[in-house]
Amino acid sequence: MSGTIEAPGGRLGSIISELAQWASPDLINLSHAIIEMVERRGSAKQPSLKQIKEAVAAVAGVSVEDLSSERRDRDVKRPRKVAMALCKHMTLAGYRRIGKAFERDLTAAQRACRQLEPLIAFAGKTMSPDAAIGDWARLMLANYEHIVGAD
Repeated sequence: MSGTIEAPGGRLGSIISELAQWASPDLINLSHAIIEMVERRGSAKQPSLKQIKEAVAAVAGVSVEDLSSERRDRDVKRPRKVAMALCKHMTLAGYRRIGKAFERDLTAAQRACRQLEPLIAFAGKTMSPDAAIGDWARLMLANYEHIVGAD
């Protein structure tokens, strides 16, 4: 391989420098992309699952307890799904942890997040990355039926 590889600093940078001695350019580019993604997600302070639940509950006009309750009416179900999707989008939490935060299993969290992927994509294009959680929730709840459809 010819040329020099500019690696980012830190432990990941040293791994890429080591990798550059034998890896293909495609693998090196992929490694750079992964590091950039990790650094971007880790650079801003992530909200906690509790903060997301509180913000969504406030915007939706329900209690935080309602989001974890057995209630299935639309007034609670939609904010719960929005909160789960925001937890996945804004944090590094896995589905098991998100499900537990809402007293659900991991498949409920997976389904909610998968179902709301188009809504997250829409909000991501519309909102600035540093927008408040409540603003994300407000936009997602206002456009829920239009983008996701009726429950």
